[in-house]
Amino acid sequence: MSHLQWQPLGLDERIEVIAPGMPFHPENFKKSKKVIEAWGCEVHAPKDILGHHPVSANSIAKRRDFIKKALASPSAFIWATRGGYGSL
Repeated sequence: MSHLQWQPLGLDERIEVIAPGMPFHPENFKKSKKVIEAWGCEVHAPKDILGHHPVSANSIAKRRDFIKKALASPSAFIWATRGGYGSL
C-alpha cells in the first residue's frame, strides 16, 4: 500500500476557491486573494460563487458543481472560504 506524502504549498501553485457553506463578505475575500496572489499563486474562483441563496453561498446544485470542478482541476489546493451546516 502506498502512502500519501503531504507537500508544502509552492509559491507558484494554482488554488481553486469554493464556498461550500455560508456566504462570505466579498471585500474580505478580495483582500485575502490579493495576499495569496502576491505570494505568486494563481487563485481561481467561479464568477458566480456567491448566489442569491438566503442562508448558503449558493444553491446546493451550484455548490456541488463547484466542488466537483475543483476536485477535477489541476489545482494543488482547494480553498473553502467558509464552513457551516451547508458544507455537509
